[in-house]
Amino acid sequence: MNKLITSLLAAAVLIPTSACAETKTIYGSKNIVTKNVTTGNFNSITTTSSVDVEFRQSATQSIVISAPDNIMEYVDVKVSGKELKIGYKTPVNLVLNNTKVVVKVTAPDVTTFTTGSSGDIDIESNLDVTGDVTFSTNSSGDIEAHAIKCKNFKAQTGSSGDIEAKNVACTNFNARTQSSGDIKIGNVSATTVYAETGSSGDIKLSGNCTDATFTTNSSGDIMAKSLNAINVKARTYSSGDIYCTGKNIDSDESSSGDIHVKRL
Repeated sequence: MNKLITSLLAAAVLIPTSACAETKTIYGSKNIVTKNVTTGNFNSITTTSSVDVEFRQSATQSIVISAPDNIMEYVDVKVSGKELKIGYKTPVNLVLNNTKVVVKVTAPDVTTFTTGSSGDIDIESNLDVTGDVTFSTNSSGDIEAHAIKCKNFKAQTGSSGDIEAKNVACTNFNARTQSSGDIKIGNVSATTVYAETGSSGDIKLSGNCTDATFTTNSSGDIMAKSLNAINVKARTYSSGDIYCTGKNIDSDESSSGDIHVKRL
């Protein structure tokens, strides 16, 4: 879903500090510079502030920060364990003046992507891994991806941030909304698909699978009429509707939510 951002929030980035701490305000210049950063190896990326991340899978690891020259020193990029954390140092109040801070990352084996603030993560290349891939939005930041090939795929929204991918090929597919963020995945190719809405966020799926299970526990809808399944189990426990397509369909409406069925 579209993020509702006031003009005040768009103009300034406030890094939280304790009430007694004194912060200084930095107004971003129009002079954009870049900086290369070297870290240890990582397989997970998390945004902790309003910094956008552009990721490409590559055999080589690299990190390049693009930011106003007088804000660059406050950008914080570090590895903790195997997690690359990207945000700002504290305490500081940054006014970006319609500029952006972008961190471009390449690495071979990143499989977990998490937004912990308003910064977005854009996976610009195809992502092909032998293990599992997990997308999580815990704030208003979005995650967007192109083609993903992995063993098991999991997408979960915990706030207003959306998750979108154009193509996912995996064995087991799992999508859950726990807040207002939506999940939209096109061209799913999987053995099993599980989709569940736990809040107002919707899930929209297309593609093919063998077994599909759909559950609505709140007002969010599951729109999977373009996902062709052999076996479908659909349950509504709240006002959210389910749209599904399958050969063998087991459906039960336990609340006001409707189940709309198309048989193959």
